[in-house]
Amino acid sequence: MSRKIEREPRPDIYRLIYRPGKWTTKGERFFNTFTAGEALDDLYHAFKTGKVNAPCLTLVTIDVWNPYSNKWECRQIEAIQETTIKPPQMTIKGRSIYICNEEEGPTGN
Repeated sequence: MSRKIEREPRPDIYRLIYRPGKWTTKGERFFNTFTAGEALDDLYHAFKTGKVNAPCLTLVTIDVWNPYSNKWECRQIEAIQETTIKPPQMTIKGRSIYICNEEEGPTGN
């Protein structure tokens, strides 16, 4: 008789692409978390502690790696629903998500 090995659930790999401040170049951060909301919370924590040095971040996309199709899949809506970040720190305008300090407002159109 063979016993089925029970394994712990594995976290997914999330890629967050953002634009710091008014820069034209984009930055990338990768996080190993269970949900897209946790990855967004981790980026916010890095932003608040000064690891990402900018007055405001514009999130371009939040993707999860699918190892079966070898592609990044968008999880932006799930991240917004699952995050603990609330206004005024996070603002949604159109297709853009802005994360700002409390004294700074979102920039851009």
